[in-house]
Amino acid sequence: HTRIHTGGKPYECKQCNYRCTTSVALTIHNRSHTGEKPFACKICNYKCSTLSTLKVHNRFHTGERPYKCDICNQAFPMNANLKLHKKQHLNIRPEDKPYKCSICDKAFFQAVHLKSHTRIHTGEKPYKCEVCDKAIRTSSSLKVHMRIHTGEKPYECNRCNYRCTTSSSLKSHNRQHTGEKPYECKTCDFKCSTYQNLTYHTNRFHTGGPYKCNLCNQNFVSSSTLKRHKIKHVKKQSFKCDTCSKTFTNKSSIRIHMSSHVEFQFK
Repeated sequence: HTRIHTGGKPYECKQCNYRCTTSVALTIHNRSHTGEKPFACKICNYKCSTLSTLKVHNRFHTGERPYKCDICNQAFPMNANLKLHKKQHLNIRPEDKPYKCSICDKAFFQAVHLKSHTRIHTGEKPYKCEVCDKAIRTSSSLKVHMRIHTGEKPYECNRCNYRCTTSSSLKSHNRQHTGEKPYECKTCDFKCSTYQNLTYHTNRFHTGGPYKCNLCNQNFVSSSTLKRHKIKHVKKQSFKCDTCSKTFTNKSSIRIHMSSHVEFQFK
């Protein structure tokens, strides 16, 4: 313990300049050179060099998320995930993110995220599936892909028997229980639980078509869809009384209201 205060690091790596305070820390460090991974997951094929790393990995199977945001209560399996998340609450501007893409100007907090993003532009897919030879852009995507072959479904719903391969799939599934529909159509009142359903809805009902809105020139595939769309324009309109400044959402209501002013004048 005293070495924390004195700064003494008597244990030195023979292969690099790394120094540390304990023999245990040196043993763990040496595994970065030897590639030794003595800790294995009992559920999947994952292996790692430290027990603490294995504990973090196991949370992806158990669903445990011990790190909770004190602003929005969202929980995470790792403290590093929580720290990145909390930066979103700070309304950090793109120019505050140090790693910027030279092609599309998108910015990132970490260099590893920029490197992964750049592959979208270059088309580089350095990770290859050993089973079907499919090329994949990121190591995390490869792990998810491998579950197709292994049949592994580490994410389990705590309300029913549903299991799936990704946390995002489980999140979408949970909305069937909660009734949450966070995706809303900008054209009509349609709401749904997944972005894929919203895309399907938009392409089917609001892309192209012979029926045009005379207020915004947007086209629709059916007259009924156009009518639903125009209701949104009506809701946005506000009819104001010139006499008392009271507002109404439609012309018929303001006409009835205006007649009350006329009757009052002749009393």
